[in-house]
Amino acid sequence: MQGEYAQSCATAEAGLAAAAESHSLVMYLSSLSSKSLALIHMGAWGELQRVLEHGIDLARKNGNEPWAGIFQVMLAWLHMLACDFSGARALGEALLAKHTEVPMGQTQSIAWITVAYSDLATGDPQRALEAFTRVRDRPLKPKVFMQQYWRMIAEFGIVRSHLELGNLDAAETGAEIFAEEMAALADPAMRSRAWSTLALVAAAKRNLPRALQCADRAVEEMRGFDLPWVAWRVHGTASWLYALAAQPQAAASHGHKAEAALLHLVNSFDPGDPLRETLRQGMENLKARFWGKLGRSPVAGDAGQ
Repeated sequence: MQGEYAQSCATAEAGLAAAAESHSLVMYLSSLSSKSLALIHMGAWGELQRVLEHGIDLARKNGNEPWAGIFQVMLAWLHMLACDFSGARALGEALLAKHTEVPMGQTQSIAWITVAYSDLATGDPQRALEAFTRVRDRPLKPKVFMQQYWRMIAEFGIVRSHLELGNLDAAETGAEIFAEEMAALADPAMRSRAWSTLALVAAAKRNLPRALQCADRAVEEMRGFDLPWVAWRVHGTASWLYALAAQPQAAASHGHKAEAALLHLVNSFDPGDPLRETLRQGMENLKARFWGKLGRSPVAGDAGQ
């Protein structure tokens, strides 16, 4: 993924059409997988859910369990992103019980990451750290599809786990390494998240000027790209930091941008979809915790509500 997410989606669509014409099941499933990654970044999560369910159904009808597992674990990942942490954990653990190969394959790797992020979100950073480390330390060979991408997602989780555990030096070292690795990539989503992580580490170490500098860089890295799933987190972090710095206008501006990105994700699901509701409720809970650290909303009006 190099930032051209709409183009990646269009390329996957062309692959689907070509596969249908040539009756190539593997090509069709591979194109569906590529499309799903693009849809995550584009914030089209409702469409993503339909694509994944179609992939699971098609793979099962054709007796292709490996591909069914890949689409199932991506669906578990979507549940985690949409704040259905119990659902994501249940799906991930079911896949881990089935996929026990050594070294771990793609499905097992993503399942561990999904369960780990669910643990991190629900207050068990130590368990999350162990799972993230397991994925990061997987042998480099034999390679699996998107191995480097998911290893980076695991590294990001390791830093966040150390932050939650209060291991600030380990978090800082990990965040700096993560940012250096991301700097070489043409992926604005990963670069932006790397800088936002550095901002959180700096804030935890009570270096607010450095935290604000990193938060600004995180916003700059995604400028010109429509990345709602990253934007709500990056702008949310920036809003909190500017509130801490007693700059209410900047805090309000970033807060509104975070909520706009979140609303885009919520509205990508059909009305009544359970994931629409878990995402809405989950984010309300996270916002409450977020501003609770300040004791009150930092800006006038509804910006922090």
